[in-house]
Amino acid sequence: MASPPRTDVQAIVFAAHNADRYKAGRSVRALERAGLTVTSCLVGNLAQTLSAATTAVWLLAAGTWPAKSEALDFPPGSNTGRPLCALGMARASAVSSPNPIAHPEWDHALAHTGGDFENSSSRPRLVSIYLEQPLVKELAAALRGGEFNDTLWKLLDSTHARVVRWPDLDVHDDPRLRIAEVITSLQRGGAERMVLDLTASLTKRGVMARIITTGRPTRDAFDPPKDMIDVSPAPGGYSGRMIAAVDAALSLHADLVHAHLLDGMALKFFREAGLPLMLTVHNMRSGWQADPAQFDGEDVSLLAACSRRVEQDVRETGYKEPVRTVWNGIDFAPHERTPQLRHAGNALRYKWDLHDSDGVVVALANPRPQKRLERLPAIIAHIRDRYAGQDNRKIRLFIAGEPSSARPEALESERLLRAEITRCKVEKEVVCLGTVRNVPELLAASNVLVSVSAWEGLSLAMLEALAAGIHVVATDVGGTAEVAHLNRAVRLLPAEFSTEEAANALIESLWGPSINGRKAAQENFSREQMAERYARLARRAIERPQRVRGKGVWLITNNFSTGGAQSSARRLLGGMHATGTRVRAAVIQEQPENPTPGRRALEAQGIPVRVVSPLGTKDPADALEELLADIDADPPEAILMWNLVAQYKVLLADMLFDIPVFDVSPGEMNFASLQRYFETPRPALPYRTSQEYGANLAGAIVKYEAERQLAEHRFGITVSVIPNGVPALAEFPRRSTTQRLVIGTVARLSPQKKLEQLLDALRIVHDRMPPYTLRIAGGVDGDDHRYVTRLKGAAYDLNVEWVGEVDPIDGFLSQLDLFVMISEPAGCPNASLEAMAAGLPVIATDFGGASEQIVDGETGRLTPRGDVDALAAAILDAAAHRDRLITWGENAWQRVRSTFSLETMVAKYKEALGIQKP
Repeated sequence: MASPPRTDVQAIVFAAHNADRYKAGRSVRALERAGLTVTSCLVGNLAQTLSAATTAVWLLAAGTWPAKSEALDFPPGSNTGRPLCALGMARASAVSSPNPIAHPEWDHALAHTGGDFENSSSRPRLVSIYLEQPLVKELAAALRGGEFNDTLWKLLDSTHARVVRWPDLDVHDDPRLRIAEVITSLQRGGAERMVLDLTASLTKRGVMARIITTGRPTRDAFDPPKDMIDVSPAPGGYSGRMIAAVDAALSLHADLVHAHLLDGMALKFFREAGLPLMLTVHNMRSGWQADPAQFDGEDVSLLAACSRRVEQDVRETGYKEPVRTVWNGIDFAPHERTPQLRHAGNALRYKWDLHDSDGVVVALANPRPQKRLERLPAIIAHIRDRYAGQDNRKIRLFIAGEPSSARPEALESERLLRAEITRCKVEKEVVCLGTVRNVPELLAASNVLVSVSAWEGLSLAMLEALAAGIHVVATDVGGTAEVAHLNRAVRLLPAEFSTEEAANALIESLWGPSINGRKAAQENFSREQMAERYARLARRAIERPQRVRGKGVWLITNNFSTGGAQSSARRLLGGMHATGTRVRAAVIQEQPENPTPGRRALEAQGIPVRVVSPLGTKDPADALEELLADIDADPPEAILMWNLVAQYKVLLADMLFDIPVFDVSPGEMNFASLQRYFETPRPALPYRTSQEYGANLAGAIVKYEAERQLAEHRFGITVSVIPNGVPALAEFPRRSTTQRLVIGTVARLSPQKKLEQLLDALRIVHDRMPPYTLRIAGGVDGDDHRYVTRLKGAAYDLNVEWVGEVDPIDGFLSQLDLFVMISEPAGCPNASLEAMAAGLPVIATDFGGASEQIVDGETGRLTPRGDVDALAAAILDAAAHRDRLITWGENAWQRVRSTFSLETMVAKYKEALGIQKP
């Protein structure tokens, strides 16, 4: 029960880092139960929070909670007349521990009863601090610069405050994520097995995970962990048990409640207690305990589906809140075919009088209507009769499982099964084993697992069979197709199969080529992978109730080095910043200490750029955790993933729930990148197609109209078209016409830019051209010096100048009469737009977005892709009509101002992203 409210002390929970924010909730809930008014903030905002305080303050580090369970007593004022500071100590991270954590520095720091401190470079970390009002104001002023811990110690040194140790201020301090796994019971079943495995694996990962059960088993149960909390004996019926479960979760100081098999009424008890809630949906819609359509974000922070098929069911209800798939996982170790396990399996076959050529089929299923076990006897009879008298082959089906005694429909399913066994006269061939405790031995004795369910979530029995190295024949329901993906040991049956279809599939699996599907299954369905994914999603779910709608945009890209895409990103950020929109960026391919020129330029404008641990130095998911913490602390209205590495895009779209995420510029190069990623996707991350990835996006943005339809087909979502924009000269530049025609191009010296075609075209018309010079601006792409050597050789005896890198480009463009772009850009090329903005006519390859920039015969010329003769003719024609070049150049300049201006691009992005006016 919560204590009566008190107004003489205000509690403030502070997180030292963005990554610690998720732990603040447990501290706040514990303090509110103690009757205190509580505020939480980051250390960076602590000065402002302290300034608003009008009473004494108790400061606690995020993740701590009072060690004293009964009413708290705060220290009385000091008789010395000096302002009082009382310090509590951090105790061990267990739920309850009698001993403080050893801090030798404390003995030194508190050696003087008056609190007069000697200078020390080794100060204990302060996690529980009580300050009287005068010290609150002084600390607020001092914190405006400096680190919190050092600042507070220096303040106590300088003010001659009376400093005491006060045991009631002692706190428990746990750096771990803390999760309460709440389930109805641990009776034998797939969801219950999953909870046991998940809890064990989370614990190994350093998570404090504890199971709470709310009811009694109605069939044989798993052995419970020693630390499991069973609230089923609580008085008061259903409500009493749920109140006890909530109290248990609060007493565990859980950061999150992870619920399984609970109905909607049960979930509301946890919501009303202020506990963040994640709910796993373990089955397809027909097996739901609670319909997700009745929940909103205040009820459930995150729905976790056990398969993509289950997630689809959830989305089809119209559920608008975040839902993500987490594939079930199992422990593969017990099923490894050790000599001992092979011996045990062979012993079972010997006991059953079965030889190596005989076929053993096993069904691991508790009788329930959806399992349709009554259909199996006819299938076995069909196989038996087909091989009657042939090769002395025998067929056996063993069914392991028992019905729930509390469910009439389960008992009826068992009755139907036994009736079918009798009707089909397969009493010898079909054996009901009841509950089997040693499943690995049973699977070691078997050849095939069969499942004919009408619906499933994602079957653990199938995973166990694959772990045992045997075949699986199963109906294509729920997550079965996801298990079967790239696993040839699984044969799928239609949901409504015929007896002959099922019999043929079993025969092929029993006596066809042997395929071991263990390795393929282990890549995605281990319990360690399941635990890792749940732990990551748990932190996101905990943050969700604390997140407020942000402002502006985060743009996440590979780097801000040279290149058209990077230039567009910088221009967009700078343009938004200039209009008052809050912008920040992040890069994954830059070194913190070695910024690219583009990054330096952004930072010079006052645009912050977060450098994520560089690609290749850390697992991408771990690297992005740093960025996600920053985004949570400073949320935007939208996030742009700008030409980002595919795995990072998929991970970010998966982990960002409430912030609209947009994939920008998904041109052919990006589609190819995604395709390569999905050929070998990140293990256990349940996205295998662009459309599955696209379902997590708020939208996609392409750079030219012709690409919209392709992008919508690939992603399955709405796609906006926003061309690149560039700043144009305020007035059309009047160039003085000289006898020599100056042609120019800007491109990295790379085979992708196809500069050899431009040189070949010039060679065709060289003798017919008026005096000309071709100026090529651009640096070598990487270490491709051999290509550059060949390229310069091809330019021998042509009038070519190699200018190298030019920055800024304006001066280079001002010296040209004609711009040529022979590369095949996949998007909306900046080089041609920059030339047009400078008042230059452009000859370009009719490919990608160039055709939507250049109006053939009005602003320049478009030539067919790869047609060197046509390019040569266009250059020769342009050289012969110099006056026309001026007209085309002015038309190009006007076109940029009307259609491709930077202001237009910025406005269209704001509209597409839903950015509100600052």
